Amino acid sequence: MQTPLDFMRSVRSIMLLQPQTRYIGSNVMLLELIESNDIDTACTNGKVIKFNPEFVSQLTKRQGIFLLAHEVMHCILKHPWRRGGRDPKLWNIACDFVINGHLIIMGLGEFITDGLHDEQYNGMSAERVYALRMLEDDPQSDDPQSGDESGDPQSGDPQSGDPQSGDPQSGDPQSGDESGEQSGDDQSDDQSGTISQTISQAMISKAAVAATVCRRLKRPCSLVSAVLKTPPLMSLS
Repeated sequence: MQTPLDFMRSVRSIMLLQPQTRYIGSNVMLLELIESNDIDTACTNGKVIKFNPEFVSQLTKRQGIFLLAHEVMHCILKHPWRRGGRDPKLWNIACDFVINGHLIIMGLGEFITDGLHDEQYNGMSAERVYALRMLEDDPQSDDPQSGDESGDPQSGDPQSGDPQSGDPQSGDPQSGDESGEQSGDDQSDDQSGTISQTISQAMISKAAVAATVCRRLKRPCSLVSAVLKTPPLMSLS
């Protein structure tokens, strides 16, 4: 009988064999797959992908592809390192909206029921989605970035989508605002709006994809390799 870990490994292999998912799959290969009953769904810290075996046992292979692609996209888009001082749970939710929108547009795998998706956020950066969600939660707030300093990066419940470990770069109380200034502006939105198109174009050329796979397997991908020794976890909400 196939175990949940065997299932995830087989899904990862399928991603390497299919041209459409080969680029994402090559990045998944750089992360260790670990079973964990301490989380409800799955999460990543840029070094490993943890998943709940009971949750995974209910997925189809296409949904498994979506799950692995979702987790590695957190790394590709550097979400764990862009959080700054923002509220961990709300930041994770904003990132999930962004990633799921990208994957659905690209047609990678099958969207998992009860996942976060709203077409109004398509093309937005995680910073912009975070700001909009802050306004929805607190309509009286004049500053959508006012929540940057309210989160406690040292605490969190992985079952609710919060990181378990702190972000070493968030020790400066101004780091959240600086992150928002650098990546939450219109330029960030423009870059985020083209990420689906950029990745899709990379997948179209089989030669380019093959070269990318070989290069990344021989040398760790700078987008996925841990930039910090203890990056926070990003989970599937």
